[in-house]
Amino acid sequence: MKFKDKKSDIIEDKHLRQKIALLVVPVIAIVGLAVYAAAGQNTTEPPQGFVASRQNLSEISKDIANLNQEMSREISTIQEAKKAGDTGKALQAIQSAKQTNAEAVTKAQSFSAGLAEMSKSLSGFTSTTSQTLAAQAVATEISLTNEFITYTKLLDNFLTLLSASITNDNPTIENNIKTSLAEINKKVDDINKLNQTFLQEIASFDKSLQ
Repeated sequence: MKFKDKKSDIIEDKHLRQKIALLVVPVIAIVGLAVYAAAGQNTTEPPQGFVASRQNLSEISKDIANLNQEMSREISTIQEAKKAGDTGKALQAIQSAKQTNAEAVTKAQSFSAGLAEMSKSLSGFTSTTSQTLAAQAVATEISLTNEFITYTKLLDNFLTLLSASITNDNPTIENNIKTSLAEINKKVDDINKLNQTFLQEIASFDKSLQ
């Protein structure tokens, strides 16, 4: 049986903690759907189906935002447990993070279904300008949601690799973690860009109603 020297263990553990610290949990701007022009102040009223869908999606988006915050806390717990050398706590935190991530997937799928319903209501707009702007915002939000679902799959894989790295001494796993982390953070960049586009589009849409 081959033993690693203690110095090597410390170096590898430090590198692993650094990788966990670099993991970015995106703050999804789908909560932007919650910001809509107050009733009675609009010169153009959107279809009731659109308004109802927007309110429903607003509630789902809040749940997703809360799950993102929970994920951030769990990632911090994993990092702290690794730093303290508490393998059991780290593994438990990883399983908890995987469960939170699974819940986010379920919510994102519900959100996607809600967007499909919202799309059906677009034909009810009386203003061509508002209809076009709404369609652009919905299309961007659909892309954003798809990217977020992909992100959750990448995150689940990262957490699986992280768990394996704690229980197995395998350099290949370490390399896979590095690759996985790069993929996740690139996906976060993509999501953030879509976030900005969506916020601009939904602001333009709300302005068109006034």
